[in-house]
Amino acid sequence: MSQVGANPGEMSARKRSAAPLVIATLVGLIAGAAGSKAATSALEKRGILSRPEMIASPPPHHKPALPPPATRPPPPSPPPPLSLVDRATRGDTTSVRQLTEKPPGERTAEETLALADAQAVDKRAQLAELARKIKLLPQFGRASSTAKIVAQFVQDRQVSTDALRMLAALPNEIGPDLLYSIWTGAREQDDLSKW
Repeated sequence: MSQVGANPGEMSARKRSAAPLVIATLVGLIAGAAGSKAATSALEKRGILSRPEMIASPPPHHKPALPPPATRPPPPSPPPPLSLVDRATRGDTTSVRQLTEKPPGERTAEETLALADAQAVDKRAQLAELARKIKLLPQFGRASSTAKIVAQFVQDRQVSTDALRMLAALPNEIGPDLLYSIWTGAREQDDLSKW
């Protein structure tokens, strides 16, 4: 950078007078960084840094501190324990037994419906187990005794759609064959009738 009309001797004098200022600034920054820990502990001892208005904000490269515990939302409270009826509705065997032992005339409508729901839960579990067995042993799915069991589930109002859904999800031709045998009432054929 040259200035028009400036005297060259004047320029070097400016450069020389700025050099000590730059050096002094750098030395001050370095000494300040090294002495800041000692200065901070001295100010803390005098109680100056314990006042909120005297504490400097953290440098921008530091992560912000977590909010104080008082401002955090409280943890969610645990859900209330389920009632006997709710547990029975979900198929809890102990709750179902307790409601079953109660005389029918003493049960509320809610308890009676909970027992019906528990029966449906149990039947769905039986259907799931039946589907597992049929998938493992396809011959089991072709047996007439299995078709009778599946037919009972299909005709049961509580789980008929579940039984049909199970038949539709069976692999290969097992599901359609079982559905056909239920629909037509066909029985398992012996080996001679196949020829």
